[in-house]
Amino acid sequence: MECSLYPCFDITSGKIKRGKNGRAEWVCGVCVRPGANISNTSRIVEKFLEKTGIDKIKFEDPDMKEAQKIIEKMKTLEGLGKYFFALSASEKQSAFNIERKSLPSNIGVLSCLLRDITVAFSHGSAFRPPPLPEVLLARKGKIIGEQSDSGKIFYEEASHDEALLPSNPFPEIKGKNICSGSPSPSLDRWLREKMKVSGGDATLLLGVDL
Repeated sequence: MECSLYPCFDITSGKIKRGKNGRAEWVCGVCVRPGANISNTSRIVEKFLEKTGIDKIKFEDPDMKEAQKIIEKMKTLEGLGKYFFALSASEKQSAFNIERKSLPSNIGVLSCLLRDITVAFSHGSAFRPPPLPEVLLARKGKIIGEQSDSGKIFYEEASHDEALLPSNPFPEIKGKNICSGSPSPSLDRWLREKMKVSGGDATLLLGVDL
C-alpha cells in the first residue's frame, strides 16, 4: 500500500537526492509517527506541516556553546560572509510566522527552524551552488520538475499545482539531521536587518540537531 504521507519531506526520516536520470527524487526513511492523523490533501506542504506539527511547536533556545562551535567552523568556509547568529526561541517563532505565509512553500527554512540549533548567516557569490534544486515543482503530491535561473524543467507532466523550496544538504558541517534553506524575500529582509548585512550578500539558514 502506498504511504499516505508521501512525500512528507520530513528530512529526519528521508532525504532528497539526484536519481540516475538526473531528477530530484524524495527517498523516504522510516516513518517516525506511525498512525499519524494526516489528511488526504495532495499538497506536499500540508503533509509536511501536519506530520511535523511545526505550527504547534513551542520553540526552545539553542545550546549556545554548541551553536558557537558550529559558527566557528562555518567561519572557515570559503564564500561565507562575516555575519552569523543562532536564533533564539522567540526569533525562531518570528521567522516561522514570516515564512509560513511565503509562496512558494518554504519547507527548507521550516525544516531548519525545527532543529535544535538554527544558524542564520550571510554568503557571497563565491560560495558553492546548492547541491540540489532550490525549487521543486509538484503535481498532486508528486515531484514532476524543478526550476532554476534558466527556467522550468519538467520530468514528465508539463504543468504543476505546487512549487516548494526543499531543504538542501550542507556537507561542510557534520552533525545530525543537518539541512539548509534559502529564506523568502520577506524573511531575507528580516534576517538582513538582524545581522546588519550590507552589500550584495545573500542570507541562508542552517539547521542541526544535537
